[in-house]
Amino acid sequence: TPAVHNESFVIYMFMVHFVTPLTIIFFCYGRLVCTVKA
Repeated sequence: TPAVHNESFVIYMFMVHFVTPLTIIFFCYGRLVCTVKA
């Protein structure tokens, strides 16, 4: 059904545009903290 496809597309867009930048930010922040502590 189109509704299921649309819902999965929304979830996919959410994952790409929210989770991915958040992961990059946390990764860079973690490296920054390690650099400052070292």
